[in-house]
Amino acid sequence: MTVLLKFDSKIKSYRILGPSLFVNQANKYLCYCDLRNLSVLTIRSYGHDLVSLIRWLLFMSIETLENFQSLDLLHFIAYLKEEGLHANSINHRFSTAVVFYQFIFGVKPKIPFSGITQNKGSRCRYYRGRGSS
Repeated sequence: MTVLLKFDSKIKSYRILGPSLFVNQANKYLCYCDLRNLSVLTIRSYGHDLVSLIRWLLFMSIETLENFQSLDLLHFIAYLKEEGLHANSINHRFSTAVVFYQFIFGVKPKIPFSGITQNKGSRCRYYRGRGSS
């Protein structure tokens, strides 16, 4: 049940290894990123975020696409927060997870954004971090 990110020297990019339908979908997403000509370092960063998400999904026994709900993304944020990740890391992993969800299902996830606010002067939602109101 190990999910890993590896550099594939044949394609000169990163791919995820592991026994999960989510791994197949994640690799399709990383191929899509290759087609968009994104930097290898960007693809590596997305890959690490997706490995984190996939490991959490498997830990939560969410093993099929049918069982992956948009509300799970909010629970993923809570898990990352409990693990003590910095708000910037949580934001990055959450953003990648949202785009991955949209890639799989073709729609943006409908998430109740309680605890997530909008920065003044910004259109982007963000996680404010521990103890912020």
